[in-house]
Amino acid sequence: MKNREKGHQTQFTFRFILKFFSTPALITPFFSWILAFGSPNVSAFAQSKPSITLLNEVSIGTQGLEWAKWSPRLRTSFQSPLGSFDFKVQFSLAGHYTFLEQSELQALNGNSVRERFSLKEIAIQRSWSRVDLKAGLLNMQWGVSSDGPISQFFGRADLSDFSITEQEDLPLGQYALQSRIFLGVHRLELVLSPLPNPAPLPDRNSRWDFISEVDEVSLEWTPKRPRWTLEEAQLAIRFVHGSQSRWTLEWVAGRWTGSFPTFGFEGNPNLLPLLIQTQGLNVSEVDTPLPPSPGFTLKEDYKPKWISGISMEYEFKSPWILKSDHLIRFNQKHIELPFASSRALDALQDPLLAAELFPLLIGEPDFHLSTGVMSQHHVSAERVWGDWTLMGSFSYTYYYGLNENSLRNQSRSTLFFSTRNLTFRDRLLLQIGSQWNLDPFDFQVHPSTTWQARDEWALTAGIQLFGGNSPDPLFTDISFYTFRNSGFGYIRFTIYAF
Repeated sequence: MKNREKGHQTQFTFRFILKFFSTPALITPFFSWILAFGSPNVSAFAQSKPSITLLNEVSIGTQGLEWAKWSPRLRTSFQSPLGSFDFKVQFSLAGHYTFLEQSELQALNGNSVRERFSLKEIAIQRSWSRVDLKAGLLNMQWGVSSDGPISQFFGRADLSDFSITEQEDLPLGQYALQSRIFLGVHRLELVLSPLPNPAPLPDRNSRWDFISEVDEVSLEWTPKRPRWTLEEAQLAIRFVHGSQSRWTLEWVAGRWTGSFPTFGFEGNPNLLPLLIQTQGLNVSEVDTPLPPSPGFTLKEDYKPKWISGISMEYEFKSPWILKSDHLIRFNQKHIELPFASSRALDALQDPLLAAELFPLLIGEPDFHLSTGVMSQHHVSAERVWGDWTLMGSFSYTYYYGLNENSLRNQSRSTLFFSTRNLTFRDRLLLQIGSQWNLDPFDFQVHPSTTWQARDEWALTAGIQLFGGNSPDPLFTDISFYTFRNSGFGYIRFTIYAF
């Protein structure tokens, strides 16, 4: 059996190497000739902008060397004129090969070998004097802060693997038609997207699965990919108020879904017998009729939300930069139970109470989802001292319209800190990034150092750690506590081919 798995893994490895070193790297320099209507036009080739980056990364778990991973990646982008249009394509090819994995759940799901082709952007653009039109798979970067609520809501990111160490590997595109109107130093943008674009999520029961397990509770996860209907269409508007001074103002509004789902659920008849037997009771001793057999099924819900937001940036004469992002979602969904959420927590310890409440969770067509209003606020400050750059930010989320039956926290606060130092003639980069959630408390810390001895290559080493306090069993946000045993160190070698 082991020989068969080894041969299977070797087959995937060689297949990736063939992809890695053949098609993308070889055909990209000739895209401009193809786009120039098939003739090797030297002028068109000179105007093209190819970029190819090759990366090799090895990660090793910090908990007793229980897992190691090799991740070769290729990132490429290409931009070239096409008659009266401009054409741009950006994609990545990544392989993830996990070794020494001791997790039974990981072995059962066969996640030791994973390859992914990610088309990040492919678009065609036509420009006039004051208007340009762009269509395809677009990378939307709205808001003044990359970690602010506007950027995260309109952007689409790869959330399938929290061992991704480079920011450039996270953004993904989404299908849309975009129009920009230039009004002097100001800009008006209109975006139409025909359907939601869900973000890739971790495999169920994989190392990076962020759905918390409750002891003795079976959880199923049914991924949902929305179908195109007129009801799912998304429309957004953005106005950028630029100026010759040191400040920028952006306003956004629209009807948009976002790439991260709201999770609803329904009860399945498999939970109560297991709960009762673990408490030393016999199922026949319970008077309440029990369903025949356990668990809950999580449902991904993608529905457009009416939103409005504003973001501001101001650069002082001294080396300070202040940024502020604020976003309101007017029909944000959340789980609402047919009984008080405190009773649900008690039921996890009391099988008789669970037997009473569980039948109320079966057969709900809306998956126990209700609507409310959510506001998100993000403020950051950046300061430069010589070779050092320090940045700190505070993010606060608040839910309106919750009651005692609502299964979620009313608010959440998060702190971000990062520092970077570029020294030795801009060849050595030292940086530390961290995120600290305050309620409940959990954290992620990521120090790294990069040495770029030559313009063509760089060597990076770093470590990423997770930890914190255990959240409530029914906590519905991502918690870094879930990954407390998945910290890792890594070494990455990068080649800049173009």
